[in-house]
Amino acid sequence: MGILLWSCGSCGIRQGGVLSPYLFAVFIDSVVNKIKTSGLGCYVRHVCFSVLLYADDVVLLAPSVSALEKLLSVCETELRWMDMVINTKKSSCLRVGPRYKVNCNNIMNIDKAKLEWRDEIRYLGVYYYLVKCVFLFF
Repeated sequence: MGILLWSCGSCGIRQGGVLSPYLFAVFIDSVVNKIKTSGLGCYVRHVCFSVLLYADDVVLLAPSVSALEKLLSVCETELRWMDMVINTKKSSCLRVGPRYKVNCNNIMNIDKAKLEWRDEIRYLGVYYYLVKCVFLFF
C-alpha cells in the first residue's frame, strides 16, 4: 500500500537562468535531509524512497494517510524556514494499495488549504491511476 502526493513548487529563482537548477538543488536538499531524518515514508531495503524530485516537481511517498500528513508537515516546516511554500492548487493526492477505493478526508496543509484526492495524476509526462497494486517493469 502506498500514498502519492504530487506537488509543484515555486520560488524566486529566475527560470531559465544558468544557476537556477543548482541553487534550487541547494535549497531543496535540506528538505530531503529532513524527510530522511524523520524516518517517515516508504523504504525499500532500508533505502528511503519517501521523496522523488525532478527540478521543482516533488512526489512524497507514504505507507498511510497519517504518515503522509506528517511527511507533508515536515516538508512545509522546512520550506517555510526557507521562505518557500507548497502550491496547493497544483498539488494532489493519490491512493495506491488494497484500500485504494476507501474514501478519505482531504489532507490539509499548515494553512488549512485542502489537498484533493484524485483518481489520476500526471508526473513528468506519466499518468498514475488509482489502483490496487503497482507493477514496475525494468
